[in-house]
Amino acid sequence: MGAHQLLTKPETLRANLRGIAAWIAEANADLACVQEADASSWWSGRFDHVAFLAQHSGLPYVTRACNVDGGGLRYGTALLSRWPLEQAWAHTFAPTPPTFRKGFVISSLRWPGAPELEFDVVSVHTDFARASQRRRQVRELAALIRQRGRPVIVAGDLNSDWREGGATRLLARDLELEAFEPTGPMVTFPGPGPSPDRRLDWVLISKAFEFSGVEAVDLRLSDHRPLLARVRLRGA
Repeated sequence: MGAHQLLTKPETLRANLRGIAAWIAEANADLACVQEADASSWWSGRFDHVAFLAQHSGLPYVTRACNVDGGGLRYGTALLSRWPLEQAWAHTFAPTPPTFRKGFVISSLRWPGAPELEFDVVSVHTDFARASQRRRQVRELAALIRQRGRPVIVAGDLNSDWREGGATRLLARDLELEAFEPTGPMVTFPGPGPSPDRRLDWVLISKAFEFSGVEAVDLRLSDHRPLLARVRLRGA
């Protein structure tokens, strides 16, 4: 489990990021959606973590949103890609005091081998404290996705499980998105101490796509387990 970055030496932060980048490269990933990803911030070594990941993972195309930007802190959501990112958009949700602001980035890409298929990818992070705020935030996200009118892959920390009325289920229902074995035993956030293990991180896909597998990897370089999702064109 990763310690809070305020208590972590810069050289340890770089080593952790190298480990994450090596895992991305070893998985031969085409896309990486990250949350709570720092630009240069006083509490995390004063270097750009997203640029560092891009440099070391083999995913050179980047779009990002610094959803928190002030007081010497700059961090948020980001999308790293093997392919060019087009029509990128960064969005920060309305303030949710006392918690820090969250948001998402969205960009369009062309499917390799089928360039006529243009699709969107989203990296999103929602409020951890209040279900009402999470529901409001995913409705904002859904409205933009509908406006763009493309098949979509949504990935991120939704801070919500699959329960009825929760943000994850709401987003999936509103956009007719599919999750991989949503009621299965997968854990993405191992509870510290006596806290329960939870599934808070999700990949949701339009019906143009289908999963060939999703796994939560016990990488131990963050407090969340990263998801490795294999997605293909439906029927391919």
